[in-house]
Amino acid sequence: MSLDYAALHPYLDASQHERYLGVIRDKGLSAYLRGLELKDWWENCNFNWGSALHGNAGLAALLLRDKDPELSKRVLVEVRSRLQTVIDYFYEGGAYPEGVMYQATMFAHLTDFVMPLHRLTGDDLGLSSNQAFQDVITSWQYLVGGDRRPYNFSNVNAASNEWGCTHVFWWANRLQRPDWTGFQEEVLRDWRDTHGCFFDVESFWHREAFQKSEPPQTDGLHHFKGIDWLTWKGPKTWLGFRAGFNGDNHNNLDLGHFILGHGKERFLVDPGYGAWETWRHNAVTIRNHGQTDCSTAPILETKPQPDGFSLVCDLSACFPYALEGYQRHLQLIDDAHLLVVDDIQGRRATRNSARWHLQTRFPWHREKNGNLVIEGSSGCLTVWFLSDIGYFDAKDWVFEGPITTLSWTQSYDRIRSIHPMLLTFGKPEVSHRWINDQIEITLNDKVWRYAEKKLSNGPLTSIGT
Repeated sequence: MSLDYAALHPYLDASQHERYLGVIRDKGLSAYLRGLELKDWWENCNFNWGSALHGNAGLAALLLRDKDPELSKRVLVEVRSRLQTVIDYFYEGGAYPEGVMYQATMFAHLTDFVMPLHRLTGDDLGLSSNQAFQDVITSWQYLVGGDRRPYNFSNVNAASNEWGCTHVFWWANRLQRPDWTGFQEEVLRDWRDTHGCFFDVESFWHREAFQKSEPPQTDGLHHFKGIDWLTWKGPKTWLGFRAGFNGDNHNNLDLGHFILGHGKERFLVDPGYGAWETWRHNAVTIRNHGQTDCSTAPILETKPQPDGFSLVCDLSACFPYALEGYQRHLQLIDDAHLLVVDDIQGRRATRNSARWHLQTRFPWHREKNGNLVIEGSSGCLTVWFLSDIGYFDAKDWVFEGPITTLSWTQSYDRIRSIHPMLLTFGKPEVSHRWINDQIEITLNDKVWRYAEKKLSNGPLTSIGT
């Protein structure tokens, strides 16, 4: 309503001015202050509702600075204090716990307040010098797959265009970041999409005429170290990996989950907004249970490689009562071959009853040798099972369109499971063998070995040709 008033200001008569300001004061800010007195749940909310409620209250208070300066000052003191909680929620290194859609919502409401505050007072809440805030803006560029859709960790639908944010144009001009401008020009939100709060028409308000713009450069490995997410962009293969913490607002029980694509096709997907259970992700369940809420899974190690990368993620805390330890290893050998090894140890010599899950929206079939083939329109993803496979199941369901969950176990239940699978685009020559408890994989004449015997030890290692 404050934005409406600002836009209509030249066209209102005196009585209409009084009515607008009266409603903003007596209904809007009165309810806001009453909510603070009652210590309502949003009082010190650090996620998108925090910027929406406190930012908009601040906007209203700025409108009333001449009409009711005492009330305006009182509200602005509260707003500045409460918005600091939102600002402190930004991770250095970028990305946002609620996902890219709510990142846009949070950012836009915050900017709606900061823009007039800065115009009137010169104060931008310290955001121009806040590196974490700037990292969050930059991270948008990396959180997009080769299909130009977002890595939709947390509550986001991959098909959504509710993650473009024209407010970035104002910050890009202010902080001289033409790469921010270039990216937002690519993801403007269609004004006909009525699901969200902010649209491409607002670029007329926030974007300078002929604002400097350049395409962002996002190739290679990018680790958002604060939040502990990771993305990779290669010549054709692209991947997003979700580690960190699963207890923030709009989070899912999906640590260790990854999204995988090739060219313009997304072969392994995240189902989207509201699919919170572990089995609905590219992840592992233990003893028919998903991950523990509010658990952590840190990335212990990342290593760039000439044609890819390796990482080790410790998921032990996701199953604190059932497992002694669980590490997921990813080794992107090159642009067409991804090796995934899960090393799972049951607690107190108890069988772990691990079950693996993959999600796809493409047709699929199993070959005679047991391999799983997911069929895109311009190529296939083959999943090579490099250990024994027992029970296998495919569950078709509908969630933002048709989706299939592919699930399996090993042939017999184990206390310790070492489960390698090789995901390939193309038709490589692959063989493997087990030497005691170690797996050795030959891929196009190069040999890879999961050589460590201790659960805490490091990544997959190449042992030459």
